[in-house]
This record gives sequence, structure tokens and C-alpha cells, in this order.
Amino acid sequence: MSAEVTAADTGEMLEQAREIAGWHPNVVIKLPTTTNGLRAMRAFAAEDRAPINATVIFSAGQAVAAASAGASYVSPFVGARHRSDLRGPSRRGEDNLGRAAQPHQRHRVVEGWRPDLHMAFAVLEQLLRHPLTEEAVDLFSKDWERLQESAKVRALQR
Repeated sequence: MSAEVTAADTGEMLEQAREIAGWHPNVVIKLPTTTNGLRAMRAFAAEDRAPINATVIFSAGQAVAAASAGASYVSPFVGARHRSDLRGPSRRGEDNLGRAAQPHQRHRVVEGWRPDLHMAFAVLEQLLRHPLTEEAVDLFSKDWERLQESAKVRALQR
């Protein structure tokens, strides 16, 4: 079972992740691959409470940053292919997951990176930046707000 935090602030993400981790021993915590999400991943991974699934990933650099911050799983948004640059080089010239998923190009994602490699946070932040990540987080937040409003309206109608 996996559940995603809804907060945007690092501290609130950590609070929600801790609460969610108590729901079930097999829960996986979904955290967005944003700057604050990366900070939350690093802190939550150090607590060793539950595995982390890094979401809203649109580039190989983001996957490397999330793995370096302690994510157990990474979830590339390949379903958004029509709106993204997953078919070719990213806007920042990085290789991306769409291309890296091709068997003959997988080495590009892992070349030079190892799980025991320590990177400065500033380097990880640079790997995170992708315009579609911000857009996806914004859409998720708006959907969450609409769901909350809908629940309030239904509660009032009773």
C-alpha cells in the first residue's frame, strides 16, 4: 500500500509521512521529487520508518537525486509523455528516463552514480529541476483541494 503526502513544506511533509507510516507495516510513503520533497526524503530515510517512493519524476537526474536522498523506489511519469520531453533530451540537456529506459541506453542513468556516493545538496537540487514536476505537484494540490471542498459540501448536505 502506498500513500502520498499532500503538504508542500518539508516539516509538514515529514509530519504526514510519520503519520502515514503508522497506518500499516507495509505502507510506502510517496514524496514528490521537489526541493522540499528531497529534504523530507533525506530526513525520513534516516528515520528508517517506511520505504519511500519518489514521485513526479521527469528526468534521470531527478531519479538519481531521489535515490541519493534515500528513496527506495522512483516513479517516472511516463504517462505524461505527450506533455513532456521524455522522448528526447530534456530542456536542460540531461538524458531522461524515457530514453534511459531503452535497454541500450540504461548505462547513461547509472554511469558515475553509486548508492554510496555522497553529493552536496546543491548538486541534488540542480538535478531536481524540471518544469513538469512543478506543474504535476500543482495539479495534485489543486485536485486535493477540490476533493476536500467536495467532502465538506457533502458533509453539509447531510
